[in-house]
Amino acid sequence: MQEQKKPMPMPFVESTSDAVSRGANTEKEYRLSESADAAFVANYGVENSFSTAAYDMVTKFSQNVVNARTIDGIPDGELKDRQVSTALNKMRRDVISLDALASSRSQLTSVELLVLTSTVLISASAPWLLPVKLVELIVPSMAALSAAIGLSAEYVGKTAVSRGKEVAAVTLQAAAESEAVLAQAERAKAVVPLCVGLSATASAFALLAPELVAELGTKLGLQIVTEVYLICPLLAAIAAAVASLATAECAELASAAAGLGARRFASSGQISRTWLSATEQIGRSSEKTTIKWRSFAGSVLLAPTLAVLVPGILSFKAIVAAAAAAAQTAFFLAKAEYAIALGADAVALKSRQAAVSDTYANQGARAGAILPFTSATASLCAAVTVAVVELLPIIPSVLAQSAAVAVFPLCGSFVAAAATISKARCEVDAEAATAAANELSRPDREVEINPLESTFELIKLSNRALLDRLYLLPYVGKFLKRFLSPIFAARLRDVQARGAIGMNGKPAPKVALAR
Repeated sequence: MQEQKKPMPMPFVESTSDAVSRGANTEKEYRLSESADAAFVANYGVENSFSTAAYDMVTKFSQNVVNARTIDGIPDGELKDRQVSTALNKMRRDVISLDALASSRSQLTSVELLVLTSTVLISASAPWLLPVKLVELIVPSMAALSAAIGLSAEYVGKTAVSRGKEVAAVTLQAAAESEAVLAQAERAKAVVPLCVGLSATASAFALLAPELVAELGTKLGLQIVTEVYLICPLLAAIAAAVASLATAECAELASAAAGLGARRFASSGQISRTWLSATEQIGRSSEKTTIKWRSFAGSVLLAPTLAVLVPGILSFKAIVAAAAAAAQTAFFLAKAEYAIALGADAVALKSRQAAVSDTYANQGARAGAILPFTSATASLCAAVTVAVVELLPIIPSVLAQSAAVAVFPLCGSFVAAAATISKARCEVDAEAATAAANELSRPDREVEINPLESTFELIKLSNRALLDRLYLLPYVGKFLKRFLSPIFAARLRDVQARGAIGMNGKPAPKVALAR
């Protein structure tokens, strides 16, 4: 009996195509990949290896198609990677710029500089001027004084770090709460597209209802009451009413998400301008409720009222009512999307500012991480100074005694000076975190987006990018340049003519206009 051949074990390495795509540059890696391909063919057949090769070919072709456009000889994908890398490096430089500014100059105050200098000079001159007993008292005191400056720097720096982290945490909490409220607004809006679809379907059936009723009456010999025409308008009106309530709730939640945290981070002067008493708050709440129910009544009564005013038979009136309700539901969907867009923009701005605040708080924590080490080093210098002072009687030379008792206070002074730099970094990062958090309540912050203006701006940018691509084509580009050049030239002459004389009769400054 012929023994069945066992399949060759397949090593757990990448295939040759994967090795090529990954950029393997050693002969050993290629040999391993070739053995993997051979084992794959032996175990699973040549067909699967062909399918793998076909998959790799299609993948490479699609990547080449996507990254086919080149700018100055650089593929589009590589150019985007470079731009992203440049932007990240710029953000990194901006974050550490405050620390670099704090490190560019000495952070020692006049008193601290005088104290540190005096500790070193007094320690160095004590063996020359004072007896040993006084030296054993004064020199450790000077070293402890230098250590105290380092410890005070640690206290101030760690306090600043804690303040920055607390501010960042509160800012992140406000951003998270805004995200939660915006999610509730999205949930309230979710029923509006369903209402749009239901009202559109009802309006379509309202168009078909007269023909359907006539056909059934002819085929079955039945007399169907004309009130059946009212079913579709009724469904469309109900959908419009539900969409009205959902849109009102969505707009209210989106507005709450946009305004959440503004008063929390506002100063006392800003709050005094927007303060509302209890009676004013009750009145505003009652006004919002009245507006909501008024909108609901309008959405319910608009379609029937329009159907009553339009002349015609009942079936035509039903079509008009259903179509009006469908249009009204679509309007409510656009209104809800508008409110969601405004809320999403405000919440994204809050999240960005919270991220900036947290970034600076973490940068301060990084700068303050060295402070415990500096304090421990200064304390160690003070302790070693005490031990050195005890060894002064066995040092014969006064010069050697002066050098021995001065070296560790000098080291402690340097460490304390370094701690002040780290302390300044912590303070400036904490101030940056606080300033980023205060941006949530500024009335003059970035203007909120207008969805309509943003849509037109995106259309303009898309057309400009399309023209730039068409200009690169060999024949189409020449035709477009020849066709559009007179138009751009006429626009340029009109702009120059309008700008030749300013508002006050003075010549306007010349501005170089792009294409």
